[in-house]
Amino acid sequence: MSAFFFVILAGIAWMGLRGDVGVDTFIVGVIIGFGLWRLFGFKSRRPFSIVRAIRLALLGACTFVVFVWDLILANLQQVRIVLAPRIAVSPYWLRYRTELETPAMRAVLGSMIVMTPGTVAYGEVEAEEGVWIIGVHALHADGEADAQNAIDRIRGRFESRLRKMETL
Repeated sequence: MSAFFFVILAGIAWMGLRGDVGVDTFIVGVIIGFGLWRLFGFKSRRPFSIVRAIRLALLGACTFVVFVWDLILANLQQVRIVLAPRIAVSPYWLRYRTELETPAMRAVLGSMIVMTPGTVAYGEVEAEEGVWIIGVHALHADGEADAQNAIDRIRGRFESRLRKMETL
């Protein structure tokens, strides 16, 4: 994490802890964050760049919009299943191989999976060097082809965007 994002996050966290949304509280949080950064000697993966910060913010906003859209669609699918005269579900266990390198991005991906209705991420193990497997339980999948479609959807909609953010 870059120093810039760390101190901004510290400023926002300080505002939340104080329960006061104000410029002065934010500045105090930024100063505390900068002090912690210097005190503990954290290292940035990359130097700060305004262009990189803007690109990360835009990618994050795009990922958020895609996630909210998928969340709405998943809720509608769950409502259709629950309101059906006969609930016919086929639970399925998936093993999702992710190529995300950082634990933070894998945690974000797992959180996105968990927050989507009808799916639960239940574990993460390292299968090979650099390849992680996230266990996912899907409420409804009609066999292997439907499970593969769910994996492809996760990879195309969520992981690809998170991967771009990770490598930026």
